[in-house]
Amino acid sequence: MPAYYARDVAEFLCDSDTSVLGHLAEANTRARFLQLESAAIEAWRQQIALLRIVLSQIVTVEPEAAAWGFLLEFPIPRRQRRADLILLARDIIFVFEFKTTRADISALRQVEDYALDLADFHEPSQNTILIPVVVAPSGDVSSRVKSGTHGLVGPVTVCTPEEMGNRLLHVFRSTSNSTRTQISIKKWDQGAYHPIPTIIEAAQSIFAGMEVREIAHAASDAHNLTRTVDAVFDLTLAAKMSQRKTICFLTGVPGSGKSLAGLRAVHDPRSGRELGTDPHFLSGNGPLVNILREALTRDFARRDHNSRKTVRRKVETLIQNVHVFAKYYWDENPRGMPHEKVIVFDEAQRAWNAERNYRKFQRPISEPTMILRIMDRHPDWAVIIALVGADKRSMTEKRG
Repeated sequence: MPAYYARDVAEFLCDSDTSVLGHLAEANTRARFLQLESAAIEAWRQQIALLRIVLSQIVTVEPEAAAWGFLLEFPIPRRQRRADLILLARDIIFVFEFKTTRADISALRQVEDYALDLADFHEPSQNTILIPVVVAPSGDVSSRVKSGTHGLVGPVTVCTPEEMGNRLLHVFRSTSNSTRTQISIKKWDQGAYHPIPTIIEAAQSIFAGMEVREIAHAASDAHNLTRTVDAVFDLTLAAKMSQRKTICFLTGVPGSGKSLAGLRAVHDPRSGRELGTDPHFLSGNGPLVNILREALTRDFARRDHNSRKTVRRKVETLIQNVHVFAKYYWDENPRGMPHEKVIVFDEAQRAWNAERNYRKFQRPISEPTMILRIMDRHPDWAVIIALVGADKRSMTEKRG
């Protein structure tokens, strides 16, 4: 969904506190966060009061700032994170995190992660300078700056509320290109999830060097596994060539290698080269998603002597939670077309029926139907590879 509140700076300054808070509360309800605590409302009140003062001062000396984009509570697409404030200042993007206490290292990492997520996964933010900022009231924090780790993501700036206006003006004037035009608020706010190619390639390379048989508990031999992955690839390529939509069911008892086949399919370098798309591995089993991500992260960090944080961001790209995927495209972007044309739906037998989906999210539709309709938004071709588990007893009975 778009930001809870999105206006230009001039409109925000003319809007009343009651109106701004009303938009925030309404958007919070639409996002299905039903519990809005008084502490959250008070935090919004304090932020709004501060921003009125700071932005009024900035507009006085930099009139162009009246046209800057002002977005409160922006949910970063499919990353399950929400930035407190985004300022679109001509051609640069300020990403803010507000703290009521001292700005510690976790706050710096948090806002840096927001900026990195935007740079890597939010299409309108790509190839744009992003400046992460922590605003905190206490201590000698103004001189504490963290080194940037991404070409277009600047170092984290930390400032007190009193320093905020001068700091923003200094960074804007020293960073922005005066020949550039103002970033469109609407286009930026409605920007789609779109991983950059380099992070996809990195995720594939991380997987390529690892033997994940232990993680997936696969009992299948290498020959059968290769044949299965090749068959899935051939089916997907045929769907692309014939411009049709296909669903493939891959079944087997626990430990037969379904998940491993699915993982290899989404990390197959042929996908980008011959299919022109990036398959994603989706699972409704949250613990499994976490285990797979962590195992790949630890293994690659050990092999490549890289930080787990850096590796984890790449691993998360191609292994995601199906409920997050469904929520983003069904609730938040009901007309949005997925970035992926191929998805591997692991443990598809656990997908929620209409009754459970309604009980949990008030959706009168089953999860499989949601996924089918979401992928059907592609005008040409799409493939769903459903990995369906069965217990050994039921498989024996079927063979009998």
